[in-house]
Amino acid sequence: MAPRGTMMPDNRNQGNLSPSRAFCSHGEQNCFLLKEAADGMFLVDLQWRHLAVNPQYCLLTGYSQEELLGMSYTDLGAPEEFSRNPVPLEELRQGRIVFVERCFRQKDGSPITVQVRSRMLPDGNILGIVRDISDRKRAEEELKKSENLYRTIFENTGAATIIIAPDTTILLANAGWEKLTGVPRAEQEGQLSWTVFVDKEDVEMMRRHHFARRENPSLVPNVYEFRMIDACGSLHYCFVQVDIIPGTKNSVASIVDITRRKMAENQLLAAYEQLKAAKEVLRGRFEEMKIQQQRTRESEEKYRSMFENIQECYYRTDREGNIVLASPSGATILGYPPTTEVYGRNIAKDLYPHPDDRKKFLAEIDKTGAVTNYEIELRKRDGTPITVLTSSHKYFDSAGNFLGIEGIFRDITERKQAEAALAAEKMFSDAIIDSIPGIFYVLDDKGSFVRCNKNEQTITGYTADELRRMNSLETIAEEDRERVAAAIKEVFEKGSATLAALALTRDGRKIPFLLSGFSAMIDGRPYLVGTGIDITEMRKLEEAKDQLQAQLLQAQKMESVGRLAGGVAHDFNNMLGVIVGYAEIALRQTDPGGPAHKSLERILNAAGRSANLTRQLLAFARKQTIAPKVLDLNETVESMLKMLQRLIGENILLTWLPKTGLWPILIDPSQVDQILVNLCVNARDAIPGVGKVTIETRNITFDATYRTIHADFVPGDYVMLAVSDNGLGMDSETLEKMFEPFYTTKEQGKGTGLGLAMVYGIVKQNQGFIDVSSEPGIGTSLKVYLPRHGTEAVAVKRGDSPAQTTQGNETILVVEDDREMLEIFRMMLENMGYRVLTASTGDEALEQVKSGRTAIDLLITDVIMPEINGPDLANLLRAARPGLKCLFTSGYTANAIAHHGVLDEGIHFLQKPFANNELGRMVRHILDEG
Repeated sequence: MAPRGTMMPDNRNQGNLSPSRAFCSHGEQNCFLLKEAADGMFLVDLQWRHLAVNPQYCLLTGYSQEELLGMSYTDLGAPEEFSRNPVPLEELRQGRIVFVERCFRQKDGSPITVQVRSRMLPDGNILGIVRDISDRKRAEEELKKSENLYRTIFENTGAATIIIAPDTTILLANAGWEKLTGVPRAEQEGQLSWTVFVDKEDVEMMRRHHFARRENPSLVPNVYEFRMIDACGSLHYCFVQVDIIPGTKNSVASIVDITRRKMAENQLLAAYEQLKAAKEVLRGRFEEMKIQQQRTRESEEKYRSMFENIQECYYRTDREGNIVLASPSGATILGYPPTTEVYGRNIAKDLYPHPDDRKKFLAEIDKTGAVTNYEIELRKRDGTPITVLTSSHKYFDSAGNFLGIEGIFRDITERKQAEAALAAEKMFSDAIIDSIPGIFYVLDDKGSFVRCNKNEQTITGYTADELRRMNSLETIAEEDRERVAAAIKEVFEKGSATLAALALTRDGRKIPFLLSGFSAMIDGRPYLVGTGIDITEMRKLEEAKDQLQAQLLQAQKMESVGRLAGGVAHDFNNMLGVIVGYAEIALRQTDPGGPAHKSLERILNAAGRSANLTRQLLAFARKQTIAPKVLDLNETVESMLKMLQRLIGENILLTWLPKTGLWPILIDPSQVDQILVNLCVNARDAIPGVGKVTIETRNITFDATYRTIHADFVPGDYVMLAVSDNGLGMDSETLEKMFEPFYTTKEQGKGTGLGLAMVYGIVKQNQGFIDVSSEPGIGTSLKVYLPRHGTEAVAVKRGDSPAQTTQGNETILVVEDDREMLEIFRMMLENMGYRVLTASTGDEALEQVKSGRTAIDLLITDVIMPEINGPDLANLLRAARPGLKCLFTSGYTANAIAHHGVLDEGIHFLQKPFANNELGRMVRHILDEG
């Protein structure tokens, strides 16, 4: 193999030659051919590396000689080009000259088609000559397209068309002819004479015209009528136009069936369209046909008759767009008399309201020489706008010179107006249908979609076209399809139906819908017109309503029980007050070591436990009188942790999880104690052995949506106190009753059932709410939410109060309607050293004060009395003795002196029953106040 840059083995001593000189090394003649050759030439080795190239090859590829010498021959084409069409090396080695067509890509990326002639030289290198055949290939493609175009025109002229040999044999027939005759084309072409289909009375004329036309076309008409018989024996009256194909003896005939005279207008138009199509196939023949027709009076009369009576409008213009010919119907459509008055009118100036439309029309017709079914906006003579549909083309003389434009047009103004009205009506109905809330659909009697609105498409996820190809049951969940199918049947049988069912979306989601449908007859066919409403939210609201209704019933039940419990507690407290009072007095009068003393102590202990039960009942009934403080809940809980750990026992781990930055709350500190103790005891009792109790706090904000869970909930900021355990948990029945008073799951004697009821009452009294979650075998979490208070919290001191004396010598007026209780008051206070005045009614008390015989230092009065309540009595007595100090007592509620159970500042209250020392400390505290 010769080295790169050299040409022949015997030229090694010449060293490296330039690319051009590689060819020249074969002699001056080769050098001349290299430089002057019109084709590109190259020399490559067996690895296809360029060894030499000529200037034309560089020009053809767009690369310089230096670039090509650094490239392989295969670099000039796409990789698949050479794998699909490899060079036949074996043929080259046999000394043959190989011709190959390839697609090269020039340096700028442009594709070119080349023909490569290659042969192998004696030294083993390959010499190639490259010729650009892109133009030739394009010409071949255009020719192929042209042939396809003419074939397409032949097949789609709209008339029965055949090409006939000189001996009358059918050479080629289109589908229109096949349909007209009823005989397959394959059985006609090259086999049958077209005269076999001509009626026997017209055969002789047709044959005479056929042969005479080949001698002298001007001697016979090329447009005339005849009768033919199809394969079934049916008679057809036909209109035919026959022309000799230039350069041949063959003729082309276009036949139109004009049997149905009432359709003559449309048939004449089809014949005219067929004539125009034939003119496109045989360009230039139209003018010749007119000359021939002018020579023959018969042909002229036929053409004039067709021209003057055709409903479609014919026109012709010159090069400048001036009308030189127009059918009477065309002039009439344009608002001119059916005469020649329209002649000479310039189309662009007189008929186009918008000049740009004329420019667009001319640009369109310049592209291919013709337009078909082209819409144009024109104006009539009086300025009225009209819309026409035209098929037009350029026409030329026999020398090929452009003469103007001719064509036909049809007034489609009414059709366009009807289409616009129909489109507007459809838009209006679509807008109404799409504005219907929910889904709207129309089904045929098979249950398939005929129409639907956008909501149907959006909800199901299917397009309108997809739904129209579907049965409606495909959009229904499988479990409801049978019911929906029955409902569809019911609509068609009974007129209407309504049911709820699950719709099935494309992505598998199921959406509940309320479906309604009624039957309707449209164009004589039964249809189902239906609507559907998404009832997802409705079902949620119904479920929420049921839940709220249950909560309301539970709240009413608890309220009723609370009122009952409060009334019982009031009467019981008064009786306990008497029992405790007499027992304490008797206890001080007995020997501490005697049996009577121990019995009295047991009576007092029992009375204390009874008093505690009444306090729990009052707490549940929210009748407890409280003195709330602004607290930091974390500080309050932390002060109780040691006591709570002792309360639940060492086998249970107490975990404290406070969140920092708690909002302040307003509550009586003793109520926090009651809540925590009861919840922790409840959690302890739920743990059978070793376990864990967790107390946690945090801030939380609820919006209005939480109302669906808690009917009496008020949106806002809350502080949460949660007590959780990993004990036995509760079932749903226990959860429903857990806050009811006296309800307990513990063994008899192990619990009163008032602990959680008291927690419930305290939380409600402080405008909070409770949320409980529990699962059997896993545990329970009880969360108390107390509303945020606006002011800063204050520290609450805990611990034993300093010892106070209960003795005194002041004068105290006691007013109590219960005689037994009044006597207890007197005995207790006198034992403490006080002077005691008593009254069982308000009038008695008022009389004692007004008499002035004794200065009264303190008034002790029951809140509720038959004739006058305690606060009103206090006001009357203070009017007689300003500055009189008061202590209110009650076995029920302090509502008369408190707002919703909350004592006003400076008001003193003692809940019945009370012990002797409680009364003594309270009295002493009030008397000692400034």
